[in-house]
Amino acid sequence: MPQLSTRRRLARRVALVAVPLMLAIGATNAIADPGPPLQADSNTTTIPGQAGTTPVFLKLDGIPGESADPSHPGEIDVKSFAFGAKNSSTEGGPGKVTFSSISFTKAYDKSSPLLLQHVATGQRIPQATFSFRRSGRNGDGFLVYKFQDLGVGEYQQGGDTGVSPLLEHVVLDFAKVQVSYLPVAGPPLVTAGWDVRLNAPL
Repeated sequence: MPQLSTRRRLARRVALVAVPLMLAIGATNAIADPGPPLQADSNTTTIPGQAGTTPVFLKLDGIPGESADPSHPGEIDVKSFAFGAKNSSTEGGPGKVTFSSISFTKAYDKSSPLLLQHVATGQRIPQATFSFRRSGRNGDGFLVYKFQDLGVGEYQQGGDTGVSPLLEHVVLDFAKVQVSYLPVAGPPLVTAGWDVRLNAPL
């Protein structure tokens, strides 16, 4: 009986992981422009307001991936990405900003064991760079997020075992963020940055 109970608890945990992962991938497909649905092994995510699909790459200091893209070799191919902030402002005051954690999904690759290890040890990561590239173009990204002093707060695997590759959900916290955007018309870059611990602009 104890063994059966353990198996049931394990099955429940796997199911809880699989549901949000499938919802994340499904949401990505739903936002995409009309066309064939995204495949589980495609290196694409969809950004609202951006035509087509947008390749996204992640460079984590000390944690290599397996991207074969010539502009991002050895980085992590990102399937979906979520990040944001909100302000608790009221009338007559500026309020205070609260940043969400970084949440993304990826396929299992050489970075996976190291991400799991970072969850266990609490080891910090000096810098993470997410590069978003316009659909159909090569080279550097039009949107780049750089985060500093990160920790891996959550790491989960899930999905249909009959579908390759196995997907993962990763959550990162951070101390600083910088964002730069290259307009369609070209330079200059539009930039912003914030120190979360000091609650002040960079």
